[in-house]
Amino acid sequence: MRARATMILCCLLVSACDAPEVANPVDEVMYERPADVKSLFSRAEECQHWAGEEAYNAARGKEILQAVHRLRCETLDDDYVRLHEKYADEAAVIKDMEATNTKNNFEFVYPPK
Repeated sequence: MRARATMILCCLLVSACDAPEVANPVDEVMYERPADVKSLFSRAEECQHWAGEEAYNAARGKEILQAVHRLRCETLDDDYVRLHEKYADEAAVIKDMEATNTKNNFEFVYPPK
C-alpha cells in the first residue's frame, strides 16, 4: 500500500512539473512571446513593486535603490519603444505588448512623445 501511495505521489509530482507555471498576469499574456519582450514586462512589474515600497530606514532605502538599479527601471520607457520598433512587423507581439501595457497600467507610450 505504501509503495502504491508513493508511486501515485511521484506521478502527480511529475505531471505537475510538465506544465509551465503561470505566476502572474504578465506571464498569462506573454507566455509564448519573445524572451526580450517577456523580460521587459517582468522588469516593469518588479519596478512597479519597488516604486510602491517605503524606505522606512536607510537600509531599506538602499535595498530599494539597488533593486531599481538592478532592474534598470529608468530605461523601461526606452526599452519599450525599442522593442515596439523591433517587432513592428509582428502584429501578435505588438498586440500582446499593448494589451499587457494597458492591463498592468505600465503607461508606456508608443510612438514616443
